[in-house]
Amino acid sequence: MKIINHSIEYFDKEANYYTEKRNNGLLSRFIKKEKVSVMGLLNIEKDEEILDAGCGDGDYSISIKNTGGIPYGIDISPQMIEKYLT
Repeated sequence: MKIINHSIEYFDKEANYYTEKRNNGLLSRFIKKEKVSVMGLLNIEKDEEILDAGCGDGDYSISIKNTGGIPYGIDISPQMIEKYLT
């Protein structure tokens, strides 16, 4: 339980900067390549329902929706879910 609470606290604190960190600098190059690979493997069909577990700020959910799928995002961090919904 201690690990779960620590994870929630960490990602709640990171929520305001998470998207910026993922989209800038060296990390962004790896994330872009990862996203191309994952989205290609998913091969999403129109109206296909997909669970985005650990959705964070909803980056993958947005891509799933943009390719015709129906994403369902869940995350351990209430702050990340708040970012996902905005």
